[in-house]
Amino acid sequence: GLALIGAVAERGKPVAELFAILGLDPAAPPDADRHVPAERYYELWDRAMQLVEEPSFGVRVGASFDLEALEAFGFLAMACETLRDAYERTARVRSLYNVGSSWELTVEDDHMRMTWLPWPVKVRSELARRGVNEYQVSEMLACIRQMTERRLVPRRIAFRHAAPRDLAVHQELLGRAPDFDADFDGFEAELGWLDEPIRSKNPKLRAYFEKQCRNAREAFASDPAFTALVRQRIAATMEGGTLGMDDLARALGTSSRSLHRRLQDEGTSYNEL
Repeated sequence: GLALIGAVAERGKPVAELFAILGLDPAAPPDADRHVPAERYYELWDRAMQLVEEPSFGVRVGASFDLEALEAFGFLAMACETLRDAYERTARVRSLYNVGSSWELTVEDDHMRMTWLPWPVKVRSELARRGVNEYQVSEMLACIRQMTERRLVPRRIAFRHAAPRDLAVHQELLGRAPDFDADFDGFEAELGWLDEPIRSKNPKLRAYFEKQCRNAREAFASDPAFTALVRQRIAATMEGGTLGMDDLARALGTSSRSLHRRLQDEGTSYNEL
């Protein structure tokens, strides 16, 4: 969210309302461990795209992404042996930084496919959907190029949404013009990509950052007992669907009112979790 706000500010646009959407004080440092609700993230992108008035803005912001911004998670990826190794190891701790959406790797006979699976929420703004999807694909390619120090270009890039009038920025930053109105969001590449070595690979650093990520994930266990149980159920379900408060209460054998009260007693709420 902050990277997006920074990109809007660089274009001379006012960003106070963007901070407000996230509930942040521009003058105060944000909590690095705070997750932004998916609905609010899409709202942020919707307003940012309106302010900038540039259809390819998502591609531009993603292409400038620095993997180090993800701190331990990013350093773990950069210390891995190959792109396959980086994908598999970071996938195990993805919930630290991104809950509910994911990248899915599938391997065919002669190629691999990386599919971006967005958050399972209702998105009212097609402008926001376009911006987020193009950002995610562009960001992933930027991370791959940063790790390998090569400008790898997929053999196919695809988006579900319709094509903009001008594809010059997509061609320049992604390396090829995408296919639009496709059946998935993501890209396809040669199988050799998975074995592409990471230039900064370091087994000792990989072990260190993997431990740091696992410790951070396990810190959820420090929650009070009922809060920890609810958080675990929410995180597990958001990987593949939605979970309402009533559904969660039934799954835990209690009522919504009791669930609300017990979380309140432990200093939190369903919405916060």
